[in-house]
Amino acid sequence: MLNFRIRGLQGLVAGLLAWATVAVAAPAADFTIAAPPAWVEAIAPDMAASAPTEQVSAGVHYLLSDTQTRVDAQDRTTYRHIAMRAVNPSGVESAAHVEIGFDPAYQTLTLHSIRLHRDGRTISKLNAAAVKVLQQEKDLEYRIFDGSKTAHVFLEDVRVGDVVEYAYSVRGSNPVFGNRHFGRVELQWSVPVHHLVGRLVWPAGRPLALQPLRTALRPAVSEHDGLIDHRWEAHDVAPLTIESGAPDWFNPYPFVQWSEFADWAAVARWAEPLYRKPVILGPALRAEVDRIDAVGGSPLYKAAKVLRFVQGEIRYLGVEVGPGSHAPTSPDTVLNRRFGDCKDKSLLTVTMLNALGMQAHPALVHTGSLGTIAGLQPTPGAFNHVVVRAEVDGTTYWLDPTRSPQPGTLDTLVQADFGRALVIRAGTTGLTEMPPAPQQHREVRMLIDASAGLDKPARLTVVTIADGSYAESMRNSLATATREDQQKNYLNFYARYYPDIAVDRPMTVADDGSANRVTVTENYRIAAFWTRNEDKKRLEAGVFAPDMEDALRGPRLTRRDAPLGLGLPTEFVHMVEVRLPETWPIEPQHTEVKDAAFSFEHSVGSSTDNRVVNLRERLVSHLDHVAGTDAQRYAGNLERARGSLGYTFYKYDAAALPAAAAGTGFNWLVAFVGAMFAGLWCTLAWKLYRWDPLPRPSAQDPSLTGIRGWLALAGLSLVGASVRLVFDIRETLPSYSLQTWNALTVAGQAAYDPMWAPVLLIELAVNLAKLIFVVMIAALFFRRRSSLPTVIIGWLVISPLVNAADLVMAAQLLKSDAAESMRDWAAVGRSVFISLLWALYFVRSERVAATFTRRLRTELRAAPVEGVSAGTRPSPS
Repeated sequence: MLNFRIRGLQGLVAGLLAWATVAVAAPAADFTIAAPPAWVEAIAPDMAASAPTEQVSAGVHYLLSDTQTRVDAQDRTTYRHIAMRAVNPSGVESAAHVEIGFDPAYQTLTLHSIRLHRDGRTISKLNAAAVKVLQQEKDLEYRIFDGSKTAHVFLEDVRVGDVVEYAYSVRGSNPVFGNRHFGRVELQWSVPVHHLVGRLVWPAGRPLALQPLRTALRPAVSEHDGLIDHRWEAHDVAPLTIESGAPDWFNPYPFVQWSEFADWAAVARWAEPLYRKPVILGPALRAEVDRIDAVGGSPLYKAAKVLRFVQGEIRYLGVEVGPGSHAPTSPDTVLNRRFGDCKDKSLLTVTMLNALGMQAHPALVHTGSLGTIAGLQPTPGAFNHVVVRAEVDGTTYWLDPTRSPQPGTLDTLVQADFGRALVIRAGTTGLTEMPPAPQQHREVRMLIDASAGLDKPARLTVVTIADGSYAESMRNSLATATREDQQKNYLNFYARYYPDIAVDRPMTVADDGSANRVTVTENYRIAAFWTRNEDKKRLEAGVFAPDMEDALRGPRLTRRDAPLGLGLPTEFVHMVEVRLPETWPIEPQHTEVKDAAFSFEHSVGSSTDNRVVNLRERLVSHLDHVAGTDAQRYAGNLERARGSLGYTFYKYDAAALPAAAAGTGFNWLVAFVGAMFAGLWCTLAWKLYRWDPLPRPSAQDPSLTGIRGWLALAGLSLVGASVRLVFDIRETLPSYSLQTWNALTVAGQAAYDPMWAPVLLIELAVNLAKLIFVVMIAALFFRRRSSLPTVIIGWLVISPLVNAADLVMAAQLLKSDAAESMRDWAAVGRSVFISLLWALYFVRSERVAATFTRRLRTELRAAPVEGVSAGTRPSPS
């Protein structure tokens, strides 16, 4: 049926509710009992077949699934023959209930047999009085009434091991298709089947197209009595199950489609007369069009008015009995009765837009296919929904009149996006690609004001900003619940994190329809933001990101074959600002998690006075699904991102801390160790500076002497490195403050690790060594000392090794994610490569040999002595 299931709608028409389930003793018109038609090929089930125990999941083993369809010049008949064995008590429940659906508007049901097989005996269970026909409207929840019926037989005395066998025929086809037929032969189920038969008997000379999907099984074809007989047969067909969470478009089951629609153009030609617009509008419809036209404004404005009128004034209700499953009701009737389904509302929208001088056409789509219908055989059954394709001011818009009223302009409202559509207009030859939905944006801003004091309540303000489809979803949610109930739901959501939270002021909603943005502001009071941990003798306060936690929740099944559906591309930003009652030691943090399906960033920063802390998370999804083989990786990266959320503040009792941890002021221990290392490195650097080797032999070419060319670049690099090291050391100084040092190195602290003290001291020693030796090397460089080439080559070899060792130690403490670790090691690799290039340059360069020739101490020359002329040597007396 062409219908779009709108979930969550309530308040159905009382009369339709009365029709929802009507149980009656079946009259003769509902079904007949007769032998199978003569054309049916009789197939006996194999009663000796053993159940594949490891494959049975519903307690039933199907011994036979036999479906035979015959199409003739007048009609179509489908014969079904099923035999199933109940292998456990659960299977008894299934086997004991025979259920057969049909549409009495154009189909007749004939029951052929119902038998129970037990211990070699066959017991007939077909009794007309035992058959109950129910008019059970399964889709009334979605406001769809189709008039279909179901014949039910509840068998008595069914036991484990029994085989229930039944056969029936349904004759008739929906007249809306004009005696053109299509269907499919299913070749696998979600349960095991011992013997599967599919048969299609087709008139010879009548066009027929067959399209197998995901199967290599080919039919046995024969011709007799002016009919072509196609038969598919398989044995011991294993079950195929789909894990939960798969996208709607995913269908791994093998089947064969058959149709006499040659292509999509033929389907479009079939639909054209159904969606023909009235030549003359009825009085009520003409008046409504004139009213919108009289308001004035641009065509875009008028088109939006038409859409909102149909969305808001024509309620969704589908009476899809017989041809009504695919044929829309006339626009005048729809307007007069003020209800209709997707077909009715779309045709009404198209009619009104055309009357206002705009081009618009109905478009058939499938709500779950996301464009995969392009790979299916062309048939009217490929679609389950109708939308509108409108061209306004040279721009194409895809409008869905079944949505709740969409405020704003055509450019800001969320357009229909179902991948591919068949536009119903003259000249259509194929499917039209629909533009993908733009990235959706959502933002949550939380302010926790705890500045009143450690013993005072904190105030929580939450501002949620929703754009696009998020705005429409929030708008619908707010419209279907009272503000009081919505506030209670939000309050309970945050109570999972702060049990004593209470509403401070009622929530407010700002709806910017023109921008399609909804902003909800909530105000709460947290009585005990700071809680006492007696075991650790400290006050604690947790900061959470509840909405981001939900967004990062991983799939339940990660080892799977089916892909995992993720929804529309989304950007979600979550920010928390915490105002503290006093200065707090805050360590900046930054975490990145990158996956093919999403990227995530988390950062922690603070104000200059360390009294305001800011947490920010950003999640951007890149794909609408991940392959089943990638689900485990995806879930692992989600968990890593989730693990970075939140922040905990704590303040120890002074008496609970060791003396060192309770102290305040200057960190004399670190200062002493730093001075000791600085003195050691200065001594070694001075000794190395005074090293005075002979210069390397070089060509006496004045043009090669001097700091030019690549040497100039090396000099600039040395100066830049010196400056950068000064800033690097300055940035690390807060890590050595007494509060931070104690938080990391004193046992009992939340962040304590025995490795922190040695790692921080080694880091300090390394940074001081780098600075001192780089300054010494720069002095050798600009003095053109003969020792420079050897010293700088040694530095180029040692420096990358030190960086690698530093990275290994840091990784043990910081537990970086895989992506960040790879980037760090890539940086080390680049530094090794660059160092090797410079080392080779200083080894082989003629300019280096000719430039760095000066020595600290030149050879003593004889100076003039009184009474001795220059150039003579005094001789011993």
